[in-house]
Amino acid sequence: MVLDTNVIVAGVSSKQGASYQLLKEIPAQSFILLVSVPLFVEYEATLKRKKTCKLHGLSHQDVDGLLEVWARVCEPVFLNFLRLPRDFTWDELVQLLRYFDYIADQKGKTSGSRIQLTRDNYPPIDLHKPHPDNVVKSYVMRRLRDFLIEEGLLEANDDNDAL
Repeated sequence: MVLDTNVIVAGVSSKQGASYQLLKEIPAQSFILLVSVPLFVEYEATLKRKKTCKLHGLSHQDVDGLLEVWARVCEPVFLNFLRLPRDFTWDELVQLLRYFDYIADQKGKTSGSRIQLTRDNYPPIDLHKPHPDNVVKSYVMRRLRDFLIEEGLLEANDDNDAL
């Protein structure tokens, strides 16, 4: 199930109603919550808005706590990435890799567009940030998808193999 951001906001707004009941069931895994990286970022940004926090009596720590619980039980959806779109941006790629706990680091002051992404107990990923535009090249997308599958971070399926 995918929950629209307005359902999330309505659920934290009041303990009355269906939205709150849905949010209560997320930790119990009564249903599978499907989220993409951009959707999860939208949840966070919306819930942490000054107006939203003030109106609903939430602190940023409260929001972080909710998101942490949800992140543990949700099912990530990377459909856009797995289809290897021609318009996948560098920012989307970095968000995706953050989900897998990779941290981007330039390789030094003279590294230019070279970026190394690291994660404990996994090989580093060395990439070049695309320029002048922000779109990731298709061969980079394929290599990265294959790497994530080989490392067991993404699940291979027939749709991926056909790409």
